[in-house]
Amino acid sequence: SWCGLGLADINAAYTYHTTSIDWYSDHTLKSWLADHHSMSLYFSEFHLRDFTFAFGLEESFFANRSGFSLDQMLNDEAYGLDQTKSFFSVFLRGRYDNMDDAYFATRGIYATGSVGWHKENRYMFGDVDSGFVDASIIWKSYLTPAARLTFVPQIAARVVVGKNPRWYDNLAGGYMAGGYLDQQLPFAGLSNPLHTEDLTGILRLDMRYRMAEKLYLTLMANYLAAADRLDQPDRLRQVWGAGAQVAYASPIGPVSLSIHWNDYTRRMGAYVNVGYEF
Repeated sequence: SWCGLGLADINAAYTYHTTSIDWYSDHTLKSWLADHHSMSLYFSEFHLRDFTFAFGLEESFFANRSGFSLDQMLNDEAYGLDQTKSFFSVFLRGRYDNMDDAYFATRGIYATGSVGWHKENRYMFGDVDSGFVDASIIWKSYLTPAARLTFVPQIAARVVVGKNPRWYDNLAGGYMAGGYLDQQLPFAGLSNPLHTEDLTGILRLDMRYRMAEKLYLTLMANYLAAADRLDQPDRLRQVWGAGAQVAYASPIGPVSLSIHWNDYTRRMGAYVNVGYEF
């Protein structure tokens, strides 16, 4: 089918959220509490067959609240300089989706990609900092060689080029992309996200079997490789993870229980999901 090229919508948006996250860095579980304000103006809903695109501008403000009192945040000048940052961004985002089902697809492809340029506001009109670029992609293919059996090969990757602050660092972990922070890549096996290097890639394969009309068993295996530079293979980080999931397609969305393990923490974990993910 052919739906032609649709006209774009003009959007203005403001979002705010507080993130409380425990993540792994250097085999240590660290806590982080941060506020994120975002204002954006963008064109969206360029439709071409199964593709959708969005392009626009964004202003982001971050504040680290980990271990700081309200009095420190309001009155300490060093806090404002070191623990708060604001950035101007230009972004392009795209999505391709021709799956035959949103959650238990048997055929089709789902892919998202983005590229953005970011610069800290206090250096906007100087040559001290030229900003940095990030690009990411997530790709899933659904292949069904038998009536009840579906294979889902997947690729997830994110690259950061330039001197970037921690607010835009790579994270990997959890079953859903963007679980805690927008740039978080999914990795079955890690309950808490892992802080990774600027070049991070994940290969994953799921094998899903339909045990009954609405009951599914999925086995998952994935491999993460990360480095700050391609010419330093001796500093390559490698992590393996695996999991198993039982899911039921209920009227309110998927209800699932997942268990997983990884060779970074060497710990088992579990995750329960009730309802649609959004």
